[in-house]
Amino acid sequence: MVQIRTRILQKILSYIAVAVFSVLMAITFFIWFFVGNSIKDERTARFTQEVREAERFINEKMNNEAASVRAASAFFHGSEEVLRNEWADYVQATSFISRNPDVLGFFYAENVKAEDLDEFTASVRSDTSVSPDGYPNFNVFAVGGEEPDFFIFTVTGEEKDEYSPLLYIEPLESREAALGLDITSYEPWNETARQAVAFRAPVLSPVFVREGEGFGAIILSPVYTNRGAGPLMGFVGLGTDLGTVFDEIFETEYQFGIDFEIFDGGNISEESLIYNRDDVLHATTWEEHKRLATTRILDVAEHKWTLYASADPGYGTDAAESYLPQFILVLGVLLSISISGVIYIFSTSHSRALELAAEMSATYREERNRLQAVLSSMNEGVLVMDRAGKLVLMNNYASRKLEIGWEYIGKKATDILEMYKGRKKISAEDWPVADTLKTGETIVTTSKDRYYYKTITGKKFPVILVMASMKGVEQKGAVIVFRDISE
Repeated sequence: MVQIRTRILQKILSYIAVAVFSVLMAITFFIWFFVGNSIKDERTARFTQEVREAERFINEKMNNEAASVRAASAFFHGSEEVLRNEWADYVQATSFISRNPDVLGFFYAENVKAEDLDEFTASVRSDTSVSPDGYPNFNVFAVGGEEPDFFIFTVTGEEKDEYSPLLYIEPLESREAALGLDITSYEPWNETARQAVAFRAPVLSPVFVREGEGFGAIILSPVYTNRGAGPLMGFVGLGTDLGTVFDEIFETEYQFGIDFEIFDGGNISEESLIYNRDDVLHATTWEEHKRLATTRILDVAEHKWTLYASADPGYGTDAAESYLPQFILVLGVLLSISISGVIYIFSTSHSRALELAAEMSATYREERNRLQAVLSSMNEGVLVMDRAGKLVLMNNYASRKLEIGWEYIGKKATDILEMYKGRKKISAEDWPVADTLKTGETIVTTSKDRYYYKTITGKKFPVILVMASMKGVEQKGAVIVFRDISE
């Protein structure tokens, strides 16, 4: 009879050991999963936000410059004729160049037919509206070479039927030599001019290399006669130093830990690269695909740029936070093994049952205190409920955020707290944990689900939750891990 009782007791204790191990491992894995994903989600959300900010800065900057060119077109359309001194006064009055150090110059290029070229040249040379000596050395000439150095041209082009020479440039100082440059003699600019006419809007040109000074581009907008209703008269535009533009946007600590690469057009290649923050090309390297990265197509003044952003491995986390999930996992495994091991050893010797029972109880309390210490040090709330929805255990974070003390242990959470989805209060049956208690399924919510807790004092805050069923024991329940995402 004693042997039968001993065997029954040993079997019961063995089952208890397995159950305790299963429950503790379940809690460990759920906490590990939640903390790891919370860190990852927070890192990804911060990265996405900063990339969007960079994208917004680029669009705002270039679209503001395109808008200034469009306004200059409207200035021409508002008059039958704009003289050189009127153009100079307009550019100075807008203060656009002084407010934008990347702008190399604001210009107007007039369409001139080949048969009118001599008359046009003579009229410019004799124009004394700004310079008392006129411009005696003025000639119409073409861009030399495949990549122009903006506002420094010396090569005469071949004859053609129509020209678009620069007639006005502001500021004129140190740029007078560019007067007469036929902007359509450089094929990428000629294509930009055709697109500007087709869209009747400002268009950004492909990027070109400025000799010894990085990359540049121009923005062109068409100007028409008869106050905008007649034939094409010419183009207004500006030249921009893209190195200055990108340095102004990216050389800040706000995007610390992120590399930004910008490519001209929709293709990513070393040849189309126009900006690289850390001078290491990540977008075309296979190993770099392991990094947190994204690619965005930017539509900038009817021209496309490709923005590639990638985060450094340690971006968004400090050393302690990066090892927190591993620490929780190792601690939980050791805790589970130690507690279940004590129970199993106890079951193998009936003769030491009472002694081992006392030791087990002490060890269990100690390990439970350790678990409570781990839970208390977490930056997430942990609630353990039985299958009736009554609170069994909570950590300090949960007690503090929910404003409930330990006297609420044993009471139903739905009697203490309120839960909202958006602005709508939801009933106890609609709480996500109700589904977990009913079906045993693990439920994970995100910020898009818009769940809120409301405490007994009326404080309401948004949360993301992980709810998991405790299986393998007779008294089933659920574990809830939550975080206040407003912090």
